[in-house]
Amino acid sequence: MSRKFVLFAAIAWIILLGVLFFMLSRMRSQSLNIERLESNISAMADEVSRGLSSDNKHTASIKQQTLTKEELKEVLQAELKTLDIKARDVKNVTNIITESKVAVQVDTVVKIDTLLEYRYKDAWVDIAINQDSAKIACRDSLLVVNHAKTKRFLWWTWKRYSGKTTIKNYSPYTYIENINSIDVEDK
Repeated sequence: MSRKFVLFAAIAWIILLGVLFFMLSRMRSQSLNIERLESNISAMADEVSRGLSSDNKHTASIKQQTLTKEELKEVLQAELKTLDIKARDVKNVTNIITESKVAVQVDTVVKIDTLLEYRYKDAWVDIAINQDSAKIACRDSLLVVNHAKTKRFLWWTWKRYSGKTTIKNYSPYTYIENINSIDVEDK
């Protein structure tokens, strides 16, 4: 009887340790998920920090959000569909909104007619011209998607960066002249 009891106790300990390790791993997983969600909340509440680089060029930085595939599908499903990209093939997404303002001083005025002020405004461009000056403001919005190909073998899946970047420009007045994308590998 003592031999059966020892065997039963050993099996009970193994099951108990298995359940304990399972619960610890679930706690760790939930803890990491809570940490990720808190980071996302602070990233959404955080404003863009602007500054100047050492060569006096404007810089901007912001905290990055981390989304799961399901969250990405909810947020950007329509945008990814227009670009013909599947959510599983996305490595990261960046949305950039810019605004350029130019104030032009007029040094020579040719008076043809009594021009008081000329204004044009739409979603992307504001132009205001009067006798002394002209002001131009241009806005733009870019969606940058870096692709990652998903590879599968049996029940294992892994992502491999494909080296492809797609940029969607929302402004009808702007043409994307050049793209420079750099990926740094850890070695």
